Amino acid sequence: MEKHITTGNNHRTRCTMKSMLKKLSTLTTEIYVREHGVRTSTDFSRKRSFSLEEFIQFMLTLRKSTVATSLRRFSVKSKKPLLLITSQAFSQLRCKIKSTYFYRVMLLLSSHFYGHQYKTLCGYRLIAIDGSKIALPNTKGLRIHYGTTGAGNGATTGQASFALDLLNNVIVDAGLHRLQDDERSQALGHLAVIALQPQLKSLVLYDRGYASLKLFTTHTKTNIACLFRMKSKFNSVMDELPLGDHLITIGVKTPIIVRILKFELENGTIEMLATTLFDVALTLDFFKKLYSMRWGVETFIDVLKNKLELYNFSGRTIDALEQDFYTTLIQSLLLYVWVNDVNSNIRQKKDALYQRKVNIKHAIGVLSDSFINLFLTQNTSPIITKMTELIVRVTIPIMPNRHNERWDFSRDTKYPQNSKSVV
Repeated sequence: MEKHITTGNNHRTRCTMKSMLKKLSTLTTEIYVREHGVRTSTDFSRKRSFSLEEFIQFMLTLRKSTVATSLRRFSVKSKKPLLLITSQAFSQLRCKIKSTYFYRVMLLLSSHFYGHQYKTLCGYRLIAIDGSKIALPNTKGLRIHYGTTGAGNGATTGQASFALDLLNNVIVDAGLHRLQDDERSQALGHLAVIALQPQLKSLVLYDRGYASLKLFTTHTKTNIACLFRMKSKFNSVMDELPLGDHLITIGVKTPIIVRILKFELENGTIEMLATTLFDVALTLDFFKKLYSMRWGVETFIDVLKNKLELYNFSGRTIDALEQDFYTTLIQSLLLYVWVNDVNSNIRQKKDALYQRKVNIKHAIGVLSDSFINLFLTQNTSPIITKMTELIVRVTIPIMPNRHNERWDFSRDTKYPQNSKSVV
């Protein structure tokens, strides 16, 4: 599979954190935020201790601690008397900022990344679409809006959906939805965003449960390649096919030709994949390895939820949740662009048993410590250099085909040994 992964030749330079920060600075200016971020023209019109630009910077660097603690940290770093801003005042001010502004910033940063070198597989961006349930603050308003799960339906829960570039760990699109929203509808929303950049060839991977005639039709119409893991009883013709590589037609009003790959796993389970890639040079073994790469989105979601603490919200309103959701994803964009750049420059020892890479958890801690300074300093190069020196000292080996037994985490502890906070 490695031989199929290449770097785009249309762009000369690799995207760096410095480049992303420079782009981000243009999206946080007062003029830009007034045009795309504030709810009304009169918001932030009074002169305050927080300028509009500083307020946006603070929201982007908001740590997963109390608002008062985050305000104190920002005050020390910026050398401004921001402690005069109370938590209540912050809550009132954030109501004046649209959550869609942060979504827009996330999309524009993602688009900026693709103006540089990026990895592709057979010329395609390899995108996985997947969702995950997110525990939310248990308030009446949020219960009504998002829905509930658990015993007695007592736990407020939302459904997050992500479209992730697996080879570059870059978010292409994301959203926080209600539990009742169908995951296929969420996937169609991601496809609409992917289709806005037709010059970037994309191949989308889906787990079981996503396959639908409407999704197959949308992929065909938008010329976006796809690979689905299929469930039994989706189509009787598919179920009756023997093991091997087949072409079949599905749909009545709009017939669609799909390629079915059916094979047996080591444990005897029959697995079935469906794709709109018909190149005979791409064999059954290729697609088996290709689908296994979808696991990268599970790892990414784990980083978001358990290391960047996506579910650790600073507010209890729908807007506050969405603001925190997208600012965390913006942080992930900066993080992985930096980590990808450092990984590509790590000098591998010739006699080493394994190649090495950045410890992502350590990198999150280093970034968290320096995040505010990156926003408040014109020349970020010395800061980034120092950050990089810190993370290259703590690298970890890349161990292929590693299989570890799962630990028993059944004991409910407040501070589990396998998950210490780094933010």
